[in-house]
Amino acid sequence: MSNESVVKTFVVDIYIGLKEGYDGPQHSIEELKDALQIICDEGLCVSVIPASYVYKGGREYGAIVKLINYPRFPSNPEAIKTKAILIANKLKDHFKQNRVSVQAPDVTYMIGDS
Repeated sequence: MSNESVVKTFVVDIYIGLKEGYDGPQHSIEELKDALQIICDEGLCVSVIPASYVYKGGREYGAIVKLINYPRFPSNPEAIKTKAILIANKLKDHFKQNRVSVQAPDVTYMIGDS
């Protein structure tokens, strides 16, 4: 007997650098995972993918935090987007970022300074 669960696919990515501001200290992926663990313990599963960002006048290390419609905690697209935006705001404040991007299949949000 199989224990398969199937849900409609929906993915939202949070793009976050881990350097405070433009010239502050560089945080680690492990620090990001620690911050996310607290959030995920409430009933969420995310993937953390290390990333390097190159932008006008600078570079920094960061990550892509990926939320999916995980069959263990099924949801709907709007709820997943809302959860991603809430997480992005928490991470922005925690890691003292100027902005964080949240990319859904249909739109991209910029959280923070324009």
